[in-house]
Amino acid sequence: MTTTQADLKTARSDHTGALKRPEWLLELYARHGEGTASAEEVREGQQRAVKEVLDKPHGLSGADIEAILARAVLASDAGPGSGDGGDRPVSVETLRHAFSDFIPATSPLERELQILVAVQECTSREVLPERYRSMEREAVLSRINELRALLNS
Repeated sequence: MTTTQADLKTARSDHTGALKRPEWLLELYARHGEGTASAEEVREGQQRAVKEVLDKPHGLSGADIEAILARAVLASDAGPGSGDGGDRPVSVETLRHAFSDFIPATSPLERELQILVAVQECTSREVLPERYRSMEREAVLSRINELRALLNS
């Protein structure tokens, strides 16, 4: 089966960004079940399917996409059969759920405000990212107030 541009569009996301399985991926899963496709081929196929969806992410930033994929990996690692210690591929269903569950921040300023409020509330410098460990509390509070003023204007 050859994949056309029209096929890729139908394999892309619906209005929530949820992943729809392309036909070629279903065929790959069937081949894997029959023992004629390797785990590596399945992994590469899943990566290709994700790339097809992410080619046009419809307003998602790179950080948003990274967060979605990280959640999908964590969910896959925590799912049934995860206690075997092996690397398991992320299922399309898990990706679909991660995409549909994601709510992007509305602006970079809001995201910065959320981070700085978390920094302000943190009780251990050790758990803070390096760039926030040496920030003075007054500088954090000043920037929080500045961001609040910008967001409320």
